[in-house]
Amino acid sequence: MSSILLLTMRYPHLPGEQFLEDEIGYWVESGFKNVRILPFTGSDEPRPVPQRIEVSMPPARMPRPAICLALCRALLSKVFRDEVRYLHSVNKLSQKTVWLALKEITLVKFLERRLSQFLAENPTDIIY
Repeated sequence: MSSILLLTMRYPHLPGEQFLEDEIGYWVESGFKNVRILPFTGSDEPRPVPQRIEVSMPPARMPRPAICLALCRALLSKVFRDEVRYLHSVNKLSQKTVWLALKEITLVKFLERRLSQFLAENPTDIIY
């Protein structure tokens, strides 16, 4: 039997991803040994989930050291350099577009690290 990790934006927290409420029962019966949910955000009381489902609570706020580390990783990333080159090539390079790109890549780097840490502690066969 294998384990599965469901990556969500907020589920089981409100609002959004109501379709998972219909699906979650099928995941329990799917034959996976472990069914885990890793929401990106959510600070309110989560919706009820079946007992066999493990939910990892997201941090209430992104810790400042983690943000600084993610920002540094984003600034040094090939993805950021490629995005700046692309913005320049399509004549859309501005402080605003560079800032938006940096903000999104920083968020991705933060989530990448959170996912890596989660997987180190919770070996998983499938990520959905």
